Amino acid sequence: MKSLKIYLDKTIGWIEKVFIIIASILLIAMVAIICLSVFGRFLFNNPFAWSVEISEYMMVFITFFTASWILKNDGHVKLEIFVSKLNKSVQMYALIIAAVVGAIACSLLAWFSFNITINYFQRDIVLLKIIDMPHFIVIAPIFLGSLVMALRYISILIGTIEEMSGKNVIELPQNKLTETPVKRGIK
Repeated sequence: MKSLKIYLDKTIGWIEKVFIIIASILLIAMVAIICLSVFGRFLFNNPFAWSVEISEYMMVFITFFTASWILKNDGHVKLEIFVSKLNKSVQMYALIIAAVVGAIACSLLAWFSFNITINYFQRDIVLLKIIDMPHFIVIAPIFLGSLVMALRYISILIGTIEEMSGKNVIELPQNKLTETPVKRGIK
C-alpha cells in the first residue's frame, strides 16, 4: 500500500516546479524592467512610469508562488534555538502543532482570497493606476500560493505522524493490475 503522502508530494512537487519556473521568469523580467527604468531615468531623464507598478504585481506572484517550495526546503524563519533544546518527541509534537496551525492559516487565506478573487472577477473590478489591471489577477496568486502551501503543510503533517508511528497514516489501495509485473514474450 502506498501512502497518500507520496501522491500528495508528487502533485505538490509538480505544481511547485511550475510555480518556481513562473516566479523565476517574473524575477528576471522584474530585474530587466527596473534596470531599463533606471537607465531611462539617467540617460534620458525619462523613467518608465509603469515599471514600479508592474514590479509590485510581479512581487505578489513571486512571493506566493515560491512560499510552498521554500517551506518544502525548510527555508522559512523558525525558532531553531528554542526547538533544538527540546527532546526528539517534543520536537515532533511541536512540528505537528506548527503544521496544523500553518495548514489552517493557509487554508483560511486560500478560502478568503478565493472568494475575493471570484468577487472581483464577477464584478469586473479594475485597479485604476497607470496600467488598468483587473484586480482579480493581482489577488489570484495569493489564493494559488496559499492553497499549495496549505497542501504542503498537510503533507508535512502526514509525514511527521508517519515518522512518529512508523507506518503509513493513510494508505491508498493498489491497483491489482499494477502490483505484479507483466511478463511478456513466448513461454
